Amino acid sequence: MENKKELYKEILKLSKYCDKIGLNHTLEPFFDGYAIIFGKKWDIVQHRFSYGSSRGYVEPAIGCRVDYNAVSLDSAKKLVKRYKARLNGVAR
Repeated sequence: MENKKELYKEILKLSKYCDKIGLNHTLEPFFDGYAIIFGKKWDIVQHRFSYGSSRGYVEPAIGCRVDYNAVSLDSAKKLVKRYKARLNGVAR
């Protein structure tokens, strides 16, 4: 069986992207994968129970129209950039 860093590399890349754009977050183990946590309310996950994880997708829950659906890494990057102020806890 692959280790989780190989299996869930998209969420790890997304976490690095969040660092790059100055988005406050924590990366935590979650089930057999990871969760990127933004404040107390929002997250993006990738683990064996998340939608599309076996196909390299992540699952956001950040208060947008694609919450709880499988999204690609590129789409997830666009989402976190678009909602950066909200995810950082800055009212808009």
